[in-house]
Amino acid sequence: DHAKKRDMLKERKYGRDHAQVASTLNNLGNAYGDLARHGAYGDLGDHAKARDVGDHAKSRDMLERALAIDKRAYGRDHPNVARTLNNLGNAYGDLLGDHAKKRDMHAKKRDELRRPRKEARHAGARAR
Repeated sequence: DHAKKRDMLKERKYGRDHAQVASTLNNLGNAYGDLARHGAYGDLGDHAKARDVGDHAKSRDMLERALAIDKRAYGRDHPNVARTLNNLGNAYGDLLGDHAKKRDMHAKKRDELRRPRKEARHAGARAR
């Protein structure tokens, strides 16, 4: 699978917990979510059938790992953390049917965006 190879190459280049790896995981998590939503071979026309494709678990796992890396790399108040919380909330609600978890993730995202911004802490992150 090309996506996993790309992830492994970034991990080798930057290290397992680098912000670049989190960015790749976030993108891959969204791609797997799209596959689960629309089916691996086009729109299945039925969300229940789309969830059966099985990519929703990969989506969630990648986004949860990206969130952990982002929090360590940038701190809780960074927009990348909010972005990942948003994507993870969508994965829980849209793909797994856990709408309470989706609301919780989106509430956390709002809270993170309302906090005053601090300097980025990761060497690979840009300070604003």
